[in-house]
Amino acid sequence: MDSSSKGRTAGAPALGIGEWISGVSAIALVLLITVCAALVVAVLRLNGSVRRPRVALYLPVAILGLASTLLIVYRVVDPPIFFDDGALIVEGAVKLPIVLALVAAAGITLGACLALWEASRRPAARIAPSRA
Repeated sequence: MDSSSKGRTAGAPALGIGEWISGVSAIALVLLITVCAALVVAVLRLNGSVRRPRVALYLPVAILGLASTLLIVYRVVDPPIFFDDGALIVEGAVKLPIVLALVAAAGITLGACLALWEASRRPAARIAPSRA
């Protein structure tokens, strides 16, 4: 037994970094970036790092949330085909986790849009003239 086959089961192909990266779907990557962006904005607000955030802070989260919601709806309408040999087709089914993901993505989008609306309605801070 050579050293390159250690840690693998018999018959299992070795996956290099290229094959692993190609296995990550673009939809999962967009969803991950959306969640990270929403968490970063939430932590900044809760931490007090940003007192009165500008509209630009919420805009990427709103755009990513909308993209995530649309991608999840696409996956619900057109589920992936896992196996197709001509006689037998195995498709993905719509189950509870994808519905929860759709609700979460819609919640992120709604929250970011409401924050955008609130930030745009907030009056600009005025600097009082100094009295000498």
